[in-house]
Amino acid sequence: AQLQSFWEALLSDPQAAHKATQETLSTALIKANTYHETQSVRSWLIGLAIDLYRKDPRKLEQGHKPATVKDLHLEQLSPGTRVAAVLCFRLNYSPEEVAGFLGEKLPSTETRLEAARQLLLDQIGRGDQAGEYQAEGDPLAQAFQRAYPTPAPSEVELELISQEIIEGAPHRRRRLQRSAYWKEISLICAVILVV
Repeated sequence: AQLQSFWEALLSDPQAAHKATQETLSTALIKANTYHETQSVRSWLIGLAIDLYRKDPRKLEQGHKPATVKDLHLEQLSPGTRVAAVLCFRLNYSPEEVAGFLGEKLPSTETRLEAARQLLLDQIGRGDQAGEYQAEGDPLAQAFQRAYPTPAPSEVELELISQEIIEGAPHRRRRLQRSAYWKEISLICAVILVV
C-alpha cells in the first residue's frame, strides 16, 4: 500500500502508479536474493522502486506532467528532489535515510529537502512555516498525506494483485534477461570496434 502511495506521488496517475507498484513487486520476486536482513523489507522495496524510477525515462517524463486535482505540484521539482521530498514528507524517512537512498552526502540532501519544503509550503499557502522534518503537526506532511493517502485494498483485491504479480514476474525476468543480453552484445561490438 505504501508503494502505491509512493508511486502516485512520483507519477501523479493512479493507473500508472498501480502498474509501477506491480512492476516493483515483480522485480522484488526476481531479485529476492539481493535482500539483506539488515534492512527492512519496506526500505528494500522502496530502494527497488527508486531504481526503476531513475532508470525509466518514461516514468521520469510522467513525473513531470501536472497533477490535475492535487494541492501539491510536485512536477516543479527535479526527479531527484521529488523522490527526496516523497521519501521524507510522505513516507517519513529521515534526511539521513533519504541521503542513503539517493547515494549522496547528507548536506546535499538537506539542501534539496529544504528547497523542496519551501517551494511546496508556498504552494499550500504555509510558506511562513519553518520546522522539523516529520514533525507531528507538519503542514507539509499533512498535505502529502491528504494528496496521496495510503490505499487500503480488500482481501480480494490483494489476492488479484498477488496473482498479477506472480504471473507477470516471468515476463519481467525475460525482459531483464533480453536487456542484459543486448547490453553484452553492445559491449562486445564496442570492444571489436575499438580493436
